[in-house]
Amino acid sequence: MKSNDITVIVPCYNHEKYVLQCLKSIKEQTYKNFQWIVVDDGSKDNSVQILKEHQNEFGYTLICQANKGLAQTLTDIIKNYATGKYISICASDDYWVPNKLEIQYNFLEKNPQYAMCYGKTYDIDTKSNILGVSDSSKYKSGYIFNEIITQEFHPPVNYMYRKETLKEFNFFPANIIAEDFYMNCLIAQKYPIGFINEILSYYRIAELSSKRDPMKLLKCHENTINIFQNTEIYNYAIQLQYLRNFRILSLYKKYKIASLKYGIKCISLFFKKDFTISIYHLIFRWIKC
Repeated sequence: MKSNDITVIVPCYNHEKYVLQCLKSIKEQTYKNFQWIVVDDGSKDNSVQILKEHQNEFGYTLICQANKGLAQTLTDIIKNYATGKYISICASDDYWVPNKLEIQYNFLEKNPQYAMCYGKTYDIDTKSNILGVSDSSKYKSGYIFNEIITQEFHPPVNYMYRKETLKEFNFFPANIIAEDFYMNCLIAQKYPIGFINEILSYYRIAELSSKRDPMKLLKCHENTINIFQNTEIYNYAIQLQYLRNFRILSLYKKYKIASLKYGIKCISLFFKKDFTISIYHLIFRWIKC
């Protein structure tokens, strides 16, 4: 195997508690011939210090920058620094099984029809306790655009992409916060995607912050779906997104009016359980107001 067939990118932001575990899992990969780039995106904790302390030991290229956001960071690194035929990204609070890269590299080499691939993952908590295995009952290979855009399932974020595919779609738009959903939709509309029926990673379920605003993520999903208005699945997909918005925003007092507006937009899905639950939440919270 020739060197730099893979570029591994670790974007880090305020993950001093987890980043060393992430780095160790990459250092211990059975596939050794990869380019490794770690980028700190303006962390305010001790992440940079940890990354500098272990740079020589682990042998990665370290880039420390003012905060740009994940999408812009990934685009800059892939366009300007990545030399690999394949791209694999590991969030600094997640980590991989030891043969993750080897499995995916061999899979894509043997299956050139796939533009990217993914596998199963362990869900873990903030203390790295395993909570379970991702529900893989719907995971599959092939043309899965309909399943992805309707969010019937979301492939675990342990992807390996072909770099040329990311380049074809002009990488990630700046300031997008659901960059994986966006790119997966673009790729899945044109190319088949490969599923590997093995556990490849550990995905950390972060503690939810009371300050977290759900609207930005929901709008990002909505805007991505709107890109595909010329597809047959669009009307159903956007209705499901409106229902998802209705359901999630109904939990927040400040979004009760926005939630109701989304409920009206997805009235055709009134028979779904989430619609009934959302109505209950709205009424309950209105009474409490």
